Amino acid sequence: MAKISGTFTDDDQVSATWCSASAVVILNFGSGSVTIETYDEDNDNWVRHLTKTSDFSDVLPDFGKCQCRLNCTTGTTDIDYCVYT
Repeated sequence: MAKISGTFTDDDQVSATWCSASAVVILNFGSGSVTIETYDEDNDNWVRHLTKTSDFSDVLPDFGKCQCRLNCTTGTTDIDYCVYT
């Protein structure tokens, strides 16, 4: 099991990417919003799927074996994150 973790301290920060059929995401909020995104190779862009604005701990929906990441779209206080794949 691999682990990606860190702290978002400002807007427009992203986590490292992962590629796994399943992942557990844990978000410990100050305040702000974090989106869970997948990479669309055909259009060369990131697609937003879920937006979280409060503490969250769950298994992500199965996005298949595509690149995924967390994106802090709004951050006003620190948001800690951890992803287990």
